[in-house]
Amino acid sequence: MPPHTFQAVARSANDAIVPAHLLQTLQPNSRLFFIKLTVLFRRDGATTRHILEIAAPCQHVSELNGLVWADIIRFLNQVDSPREALSEVIFRVTICAGQMMADQSNAGRRVLPLEVLLVFTWPTTELGPPTMVMVDVEERVTNCRICLEDFEVGSKAGKLPCSHLFHVECINQWVAYHRSCPICRLELG
Repeated sequence: MPPHTFQAVARSANDAIVPAHLLQTLQPNSRLFFIKLTVLFRRDGATTRHILEIAAPCQHVSELNGLVWADIIRFLNQVDSPREALSEVIFRVTICAGQMMADQSNAGRRVLPLEVLLVFTWPTTELGPPTMVMVDVEERVTNCRICLEDFEVGSKAGKLPCSHLFHVECINQWVAYHRSCPICRLELG
């Protein structure tokens, strides 16, 4: 399998993601997290989406352990998610859930909705290098927005059609996974 990158994000969501039947069956004086985990696989120009929804008691963040983690692990295994993402997803969910529990504005809420997005991206193999012009760095200019290192005066930089400059190695690695400028998102051919 070719190398891939992944990104995991967890954030507080609005109540719109919570199914109506869950709100109707919620017992008085009970509180729960509703976790919606979306896994995206981006490969060869196509995106595959898998969704898991979990409701879990939330009097304390430690209650997310056990069944919730087992459900997430089982789900990620079922969708053939690469293993290295598991600990990142658990870390992100734990941090976000803790922040939500500590947030005083959530004190009266009976359902705390939490969204998790996990995106795997494989490089597109059939596309060639981006259209780029090699330029000499003649004066101190801003840094490369990929690695954030300054350009050396007298060095070469890659200039994209949108006129943004990057270290050649940086932009070549970037476009192996993303076919757009990292700054303005101009699509690269």
